[in-house]
Amino acid sequence: TAGRNPKIFSADELKTVINEALILFLVIPGNHDLWSEQEGNTPLAMFITRLRELLTLYISIFLSEKNPSINAEEIAKIVRAKTKLFPDTEAVHEMPSGLRVAMAHPHMGRAATTSLRAQHAIGMLNAQVVGIANFHTAVVVHKWEPNLGQCVVVQVGTHAIYTRFEKRKMKFNVDFGPVAHRTTSSHGRIIMTDTVYYNKPYLKQPISKFQDINLLRKKLGLRCVE
Repeated sequence: TAGRNPKIFSADELKTVINEALILFLVIPGNHDLWSEQEGNTPLAMFITRLRELLTLYISIFLSEKNPSINAEEIAKIVRAKTKLFPDTEAVHEMPSGLRVAMAHPHMGRAATTSLRAQHAIGMLNAQVVGIANFHTAVVVHKWEPNLGQCVVVQVGTHAIYTRFEKRKMKFNVDFGPVAHRTTSSHGRIIMTDTVYYNKPYLKQPISKFQDINLLRKKLGLRCVE
């Protein structure tokens, strides 16, 4: 499709382009999200709904200027297939490669041994790749399992730092930011993995929740997209 005039794309071609452009976005509720269940709410239901609405809206607006041959309903179907909300205890997804990917946000604190929680998650939900969080430390653990072959657990750090909550839990040293992980597989088995982590937060000090958002954007050099 590179170099082609988008106005001559067919509807099917546009569907393929949209599907390939969108990443697969898998979501689970963490223990903080689940607190809202006590009030009769379904955790993250509004989040996933609003996310799909916004993606569909802005993709539709963009394509309406390029090619009106695909309608919003078709775009919404693609967006819905690419954004999935799982129950926190059943979050497992099978990739086209045959690898199973699981996620969890355990309701427990960190252990004295940094890798202990990650070790416990090896092969969770019968998956070769497992992502966990809630311990504010970044760890990657590998282990061979007879029924699954090579397995890997990626434990991510935190995206909320300088909080009183962390200090009250004696989490004075935390790992901040996302972990980028790539897995190479063949016939549903892992043959190689790569993991990259940059522990360099934008924030250098606590910021009040009452901070003016526009001043914060300016201070951090962030641009707001309307």
